[in-house]
Amino acid sequence: MFHRNKRKKMPLFRYIKSVFVLFLLPCMFFSCSTLKKESLYDFQTASLFGMIYDYDNKPCSDVKTTVDGEEGPSSDINGRFVIQSLSRGEHQITCTKDGYETVSLSFHFVSRNQVLYVRMISFNQLLDRAEKAIEYQQWEEGENLIQRAEQIQQNDPLAQYLKAVLLKERGEAQKAAEVLLNVLNTGFKGPYVYLALADIYQYQLNYLHEAAGYLEAYLKMESNWEVQKRLEKLKRELENSTIK
Repeated sequence: MFHRNKRKKMPLFRYIKSVFVLFLLPCMFFSCSTLKKESLYDFQTASLFGMIYDYDNKPCSDVKTTVDGEEGPSSDINGRFVIQSLSRGEHQITCTKDGYETVSLSFHFVSRNQVLYVRMISFNQLLDRAEKAIEYQQWEEGENLIQRAEQIQQNDPLAQYLKAVLLKERGEAQKAAEVLLNVLNTGFKGPYVYLALADIYQYQLNYLHEAAGYLEAYLKMESNWEVQKRLEKLKRELENSTIK
């Protein structure tokens, strides 16, 4: 005789208990998430983590910070720093390092998991960008970048050379020559300075004797066949003008 398997009924108490547990689990999860979220924003003071990078996205180490006018932490080898016991709200931070442009900025500290990112540009990075600006005839941008570089390091020969190139390309030949002569007066005798002066005196100011002198000075430091031919041609022009 065929008998059906009888399905056992779950006792009412166990059923209610199972339903309660299933209902309670998402409530607990939601409650924990809410508490966790609230704890991130509900604080009086907390630690703020920060990272400092340069304009090549490389970490900046040994950067000194000032927070709200008081001495703060310095960045480590990975560009990281931690401001301890910082109050919730608006703050001011200043970052300084030799060879870099000083950065000052305001920020609002509102979350425990907040990270403060700071970017600093170096003297060399400013000059690299100035050189590109000059190449693309972005005169105002180039001038601004050079001025910022001069705030970091005054009378640097390379910065002054770029300033002279900018003036030369902008049509201010006399000012460009004065800048380059000042570079020579500081004791810097780079060959490219002599060549730039030769270009200005020969092609823009039409002072051929001075141009020949700077070409000779260049050739004493650098061997260049094209410049040698240029000097020989210039001397012939000077001789012919004297004969006439």
